[in-house]
Amino acid sequence: MKYKKIISLLVGSIIVLSVFASVVGIFADQGSGTYEIESFRGEIIKMHGKGLYSYDSVSVAAQGIAQDIVTVILGIPLLIISLCLALKGSLKGRLLLTGTLGYFLYTYMSYVFLWMYNPMFIVYVILMSTSFFCLVLLIMSYDIKSMSLSFNEKLPVKFIGGFQIFFSIALCLLWIKKIIPTITNETIPVGLEHYTTLVVQGLDLGFIVPISFLQVY
Repeated sequence: MKYKKIISLLVGSIIVLSVFASVVGIFADQGSGTYEIESFRGEIIKMHGKGLYSYDSVSVAAQGIAQDIVTVILGIPLLIISLCLALKGSLKGRLLLTGTLGYFLYTYMSYVFLWMYNPMFIVYVILMSTSFFCLVLLIMSYDIKSMSLSFNEKLPVKFIGGFQIFFSIALCLLWIKKIIPTITNETIPVGLEHYTTLVVQGLDLGFIVPISFLQVY
């Protein structure tokens, strides 16, 4: 695998920083607890009021804590296992590492652009950046021309491609259904609360949906 040293260094940094950020997110509990505010749109929002996500709404804070738990229990172990396999020359390990880095990139992009500013902001930025550059280097390490030789001819390519298309269309329709009425009726998107824009929907429509189709192509 090309770029072994730099990829190993970047992945190591992601592991250390994501453990730190996740543990703080899960266990920090300073603050008085839930309270309500009125957003500048006139909507009453219930705030989490404690811990790292004290200035986030109850619903977004719950998502953040759940995401931190998933990162610790699944994300980080997968990152370690896939890196070890990739360093041994395993293509499966490299593919798993690529997907896992995609998870970390998406997760910390969300934290940087959606979550309310908190003391972990610079850590989120570093995690987003390292995940992105590590993912780029890993993609560059593939020999695309000979890659098909590593797969069995019986691999259900059409089924996998069809599933990806179905998933991307369903995701697109889900978010379009949420967005279009707000444009035609000049209303506020449900669940926007005191946040400025639909970050997750923007990421999904701008990256996840097109990438699903590109992979099939």
